[in-house]
Amino acid sequence: MSAMNEDLTDFHTHILPGMDDGAKDLEESKRMLEALKQQNVRTVCLTPHFYPYKETQEAFLERRQEAFSPIQPYAGENGIRLVLASETFFNDYLFRSEDILPLCMKDGEGKYYLLTEMPFDSAFSDRTVNRISKLMDTYSVTPVLAHIERYPKLVNDKKLINRLIDLGCLMQINLSAFQKGFLLKTKLLRYIRENMVHVVGTDAHNTEKRPPEYSVGISVIRKSLGEDAVLQLSRNAQQIVAGCLI
Repeated sequence: MSAMNEDLTDFHTHILPGMDDGAKDLEESKRMLEALKQQNVRTVCLTPHFYPYKETQEAFLERRQEAFSPIQPYAGENGIRLVLASETFFNDYLFRSEDILPLCMKDGEGKYYLLTEMPFDSAFSDRTVNRISKLMDTYSVTPVLAHIERYPKLVNDKKLINRLIDLGCLMQINLSAFQKGFLLKTKLLRYIRENMVHVVGTDAHNTEKRPPEYSVGISVIRKSLGEDAVLQLSRNAQQIVAGCLI
């Protein structure tokens, strides 16, 4: 079966209008969704930035719902399924929340997954790994580490990635990373081949500088690793969001 006939999923976007540094208004949100639809993406995860040290979770969820309400009808009319989640910044403030499940995605078995943004300068020390483990134990969530290609300490350390996977984490990469140099491209393709990358996304923020460009990166994966690799990434994403499709 061709992946073009599968339900492609953009796991990481900033499409909600006026929510963060992503789409500035409803019209830009619509254009971004339309661009993804034209690239055969039918499921879009809405993952606005949540910084627990800047606002309360309650305030974030209220803003998220207000931003979501006007885009939901448009998506439905155009055959696009939406997943309402977050890209949550990981620091100690997060542990002040009693329940972070509303920030997460949910699979068909009721397991929760949190798209987690680490500090870009993180050294991924033992202390950090232990805090990630604490997050999992405290809230019964599976962290999906966002755009791992942006963390030099992580992306260049295969043993560290495997340590985090063994802990229970999943890994996400941005498709734009395949256009940022041969060495990085080769490394990420190897990680996909070895099942060390689980989901992909555009991390789209707008229609110009950071657009929802999905097909170019997927084509690189397809050409280098074959159709089965694209299908596996698609199915991984669909499994993670199966319990929260809107």
